[in-house]
Amino acid sequence: MDSEWPLKLIALEDGCKLDRKVIGLYRDVYTMNNEIIMGQIKRALGGLSFEVSMSTSLNQLSINVHAEQFFVELLNDLFNYNLVNTNFEEQNAASIDLLDEGNRVAIQVTSDSSLNKVRQTLHKFCEKKLDEKVDRLIILNLIKKTKHKETTLGETDFKINLKEDVWDYTDLISEINNLEINKLIKMAIRNKVWNLQLVKVDIY
Repeated sequence: MDSEWPLKLIALEDGCKLDRKVIGLYRDVYTMNNEIIMGQIKRALGGLSFEVSMSTSLNQLSINVHAEQFFVELLNDLFNYNLVNTNFEEQNAASIDLLDEGNRVAIQVTSDSSLNKVRQTLHKFCEKKLDEKVDRLIILNLIKKTKHKETTLGETDFKINLKEDVWDYTDLISEINNLEINKLIKMAIRNKVWNLQLVKVDIY
């Protein structure tokens, strides 16, 4: 019997191809401890933030599209959400990129950390009456978030808590750090496999 078949089964469940590089990543991760895994996740998310910052400064935004789908998987694993990418149905969907109708959560994934961006997002969100089916709107910054003096923002009954609902990769790392080892392993694999896929499609 193939000694690597258990790893291949896990890879198949995660929707990965069974090529040699992917199986090698699974083998590597399953022999790591928490500290090593967290170090890799920190580097992966921090590296993504840096790449987005550099690409945005050059007006190269294609990486943002791929990042959206990556965060669908990451956030679903991390928070037990059932997010879908709304841009698959409507390109540049009004004010939100990811939506979980069951949990009534919507997420805007952006490389613009300004307060004005939050205002524009919230305005479009309410204009489209998305507040009727969503209780929480989260702004996920692909770059380092900006600290705002205001604590909440909103002209209607629907408001954004700028302390709790504006995230960047450091907030995700804090959440990931509290995971049990099995979930942590899965998170590490998703990061490593996703980085491998970025190379394959020549995003960098």
